[in-house]
Amino acid sequence: MKKCSNSSVHFRWWPKPEALSGILYSILIIAQKHFWQLHRGNKIALSDKDRTVVKFRELVAKNFAEHKDVGFYADQLNMSAKYLSEILVEQTGLSAKKWIEFHIMQEAKYLLSFMDRSVKEVAYQLGYTDTSHFSRAFRNYDGQLPTVFKNAVRDFNHAPSYALS
Repeated sequence: MKKCSNSSVHFRWWPKPEALSGILYSILIIAQKHFWQLHRGNKIALSDKDRTVVKFRELVAKNFAEHKDVGFYADQLNMSAKYLSEILVEQTGLSAKKWIEFHIMQEAKYLLSFMDRSVKEVAYQLGYTDTSHFSRAFRNYDGQLPTVFKNAVRDFNHAPSYALS
């Protein structure tokens, strides 16, 4: 535990940076889900490439647990995987593979943070048949094992945020 002080308030517990970043990521995912729901019906004039990005992100949101390969999404959008990734890199800075990975890992963080599920249950829900493969992918993405992330979030949620001295 770290002890932090801020003028008249003394914090007895402060979350580890990895727990805090995971919580912030989860909040961003929730906000993103609400944003897409609110703006799905808007009729804004988009370029063909922008429409491709939007359709790709919608497809990933619906199919990420079953389909982690770029080829599936490229087929759905009637283009090659290479061209899809080129469009995404040009429009967003991330390749199709990175977008899929981002979506999967943010969903994993959300499930580990806010749902009472084990790492094994989260892995299977996200389409992994092997928990160790999920743990390795999570660690490669976030720099920590999902159990460490889940425990840090749990500790953060159960610790007093501050105590007055």
